[in-house]
Amino acid sequence: MDRVVFEGVGKRYGKQWALRGVNARFAPGEVVMVIGPNGSGKTTLIKCLLGLVRTTEGAIQVNGMEVGTDPEYRRALGYMPQLAEFPRELTVDQLLRMMNDIRNARSGSTDDRLIGSLGLEALLDKRIGTLSGGMRQKVSAVLAFRYRPSVLVLDEPTAGLDPVSARTLLEAVSEARRNGATVLITSHIM
Repeated sequence: MDRVVFEGVGKRYGKQWALRGVNARFAPGEVVMVIGPNGSGKTTLIKCLLGLVRTTEGAIQVNGMEVGTDPEYRRALGYMPQLAEFPRELTVDQLLRMMNDIRNARSGSTDDRLIGSLGLEALLDKRIGTLSGGMRQKVSAVLAFRYRPSVLVLDEPTAGLDPVSARTLLEAVSEARRNGATVLITSHIM
């Protein structure tokens, strides 16, 4: 069974179509790069998949569940936005615990290896508002992978990351693929 399915998906803003007639199927263990120039609809496609934007036409399924009908499908998703916004007054540790509460994560059920791999241990007590953009990207990466999603959606994931951290992130993508995750990565560069 395909993990993610787009069937005739279109999204219109006013008279302008951002997407039109998108048909695609993504299987478990597949990594797909969605490449295009700025304004080509990559982020709109992701927002439709995440249920943040409703499609104008067509349907999207994740693990056989229709996007937009039951939010339960979102449990399968890990998302790393291009620019993550977190409550600035929270510490990194408070943010991680808050996300555990939101996701109803049991103790020991999370994968926190990226915290160490990306060098975030020393920042757990730091407030999000004091972190650089690259450090916030690392926190975003940890959250995307933390709940062992079957579908990873990464929007320009290496933007703002140093080369060592970008390599660490891409190694995590490879491991997720080997473990059967479907990975969608958007980029405007090859």
